[in-house]
Amino acid sequence: MAAVMRAEEVARDDAPSLAEAVELCASTSKEKKLVGAYLAAQILQNAPQSEIAERDLDAIARALGSKFIDELLRPKSKGEDARMGTELGLRVCETLAKSARFARSATCAYWIDALSDAAMRKEGGIYEGVSDDGVASALAISLRHLTLSASARGGEVNIGKRLVEAAVEALKRTKGEIVGRLTAYALDVVDCALTRGERVEEDARVVARAAPEMCRVLRETAGDGAQLRALAALHSLFCGVLQREPELWETWDDEHPSWRQDLLEGLWVILSSRTPRVYRFVALDVARCMSDGTFASENIEVDANDEGGAVPWLYAAKATPPAAVLAGAVSAGSTKKVPSFMCLLTELVRVEVNVGLYALLNANDDDSKDEPLDPEKEALTFHGLTTALELFPCLIQGAADVAECEEAGRITLSEAMGCLSAGELMKIVETLADITSSILEVFEDTSDREKVDPLVCVKMIQCVSAHLIEAPELHQDRMEKLLTYWFGEFLDRCEGDTRYYAEARFGEHFLTFFGMVTTSSWGIELMWECGYVRVLKKFLEDVRPTDGPAHPLVEGIFAAVGSLRQNVDNSTEVLGDVKAPLLEALDELLRASPAPVVKSLTHMMAEASM
Repeated sequence: MAAVMRAEEVARDDAPSLAEAVELCASTSKEKKLVGAYLAAQILQNAPQSEIAERDLDAIARALGSKFIDELLRPKSKGEDARMGTELGLRVCETLAKSARFARSATCAYWIDALSDAAMRKEGGIYEGVSDDGVASALAISLRHLTLSASARGGEVNIGKRLVEAAVEALKRTKGEIVGRLTAYALDVVDCALTRGERVEEDARVVARAAPEMCRVLRETAGDGAQLRALAALHSLFCGVLQREPELWETWDDEHPSWRQDLLEGLWVILSSRTPRVYRFVALDVARCMSDGTFASENIEVDANDEGGAVPWLYAAKATPPAAVLAGAVSAGSTKKVPSFMCLLTELVRVEVNVGLYALLNANDDDSKDEPLDPEKEALTFHGLTTALELFPCLIQGAADVAECEEAGRITLSEAMGCLSAGELMKIVETLADITSSILEVFEDTSDREKVDPLVCVKMIQCVSAHLIEAPELHQDRMEKLLTYWFGEFLDRCEGDTRYYAEARFGEHFLTFFGMVTTSSWGIELMWECGYVRVLKKFLEDVRPTDGPAHPLVEGIFAAVGSLRQNVDNSTEVLGDVKAPLLEALDELLRASPAPVVKSLTHMMAEASM
């Protein structure tokens, strides 16, 4: 387009003023309008936001007129001139959208569909050749209009499905490479859809298609705002729809084999840097999601002759410390080995648990503070504590899995930079044991345990139960009184949803522990005396299906209860005043078992009696 090329020469050689650009915009000559539009956008895009007056933007919009802008944004045919006109129209509109009046206008709303189409760059369509910068402008204008309109209404943002798909396609097309404004605005649209949109669940399924690319962005943008936007979006996905609908990510390992590693290295950078605490907590929560159940392991090949197998994600099998982590260690004067990813997580959990418990236990101690509590700081500390407590069981399981894989020859512990060494693994185990002991101390102090919110207490008790599953003999002398307190007096403190949550967690998480310790008379007597059977009964009532087939997990839970019953029945050391009522109570629970479990248990009992 000759007029635009002429405008580039004028801008470069003559440095025209904004008033001159507006005068050209108001011309009846299309060529002069094009030159004026280009010059106005060039002048204002290079000016600081604080120096841009809304009246200047409104003057440009009036001078150009909506009909002229519409011709640029919605060309009637394809071709190089049309493409350049569209690019100019997008650039001008992005500049004009800095005016809140223009961005909220009905005219801007009218163009949203055209902007979405331009951002999509549909093959064979009139917008096929739009540049990355043009797509970034289309996304920026649309998001500005939608968020301002939603703020005026005081409601959620009505992001159209096509706009979300356009942002996702932009991320997929870049393959995670950082393409300046395009990556930033695509992530802005995605973040808005997942946090402020009207169709969060539906949009999340669309956004999930670009999650591997966002993992790449997370790794490649250390210290950049795009990294935090990617983190927020990934957190929404991993803690939400990806947990519930695994079919959304089951093909990633084949299509994007590096996504787990990209995610791990991105989290590693964030957790090793001076990123604001709230983002570190979000990163810890993503690490928890990746370490827990669904995503907990990845298949790797140890060597060319190995068939591969499951290795804990926390082990960071293919990891080398990201460059930003190494650079940070060097600048801090470190000459020691850079800690492994798992060691870093463990240390952060230790710090947040200690800080959080200290704050909770001393919150009302007038002698412990010189100034009033800062509500925002208090909320942040609480957030850090709960996040760390939720990650703790994953670290316990991860440490056990790593030890098992190492013993089986699946992995090798190493002293190399960033790798998990035998010494670090031992330190991790010791640190986790120290945290468990600190938690037990809180519950053993009859005054301190009353200071902690019941919901936080439940999370603390889950940490203990996770540790007991891996080390049933741990703190046997302390467990008797504490289990009796947890299943009795503590549950009486809980109300409503908290009590429901506590009973469900206790019923499920301690089932494995008692399945292990009831092979001894001590364990059987402990289960009876601490009141666990009562908690288990309530839990089974909640998970038992009222109609239809039982979920396999429910069948597994009832089968575990059947194993408990068999352990008790096989014991010859437990006195009748414990054994008889315990067997009767367990039989009552098992009478409500799903049919497949009843059949299995009947067969098991028959074999035991032979």
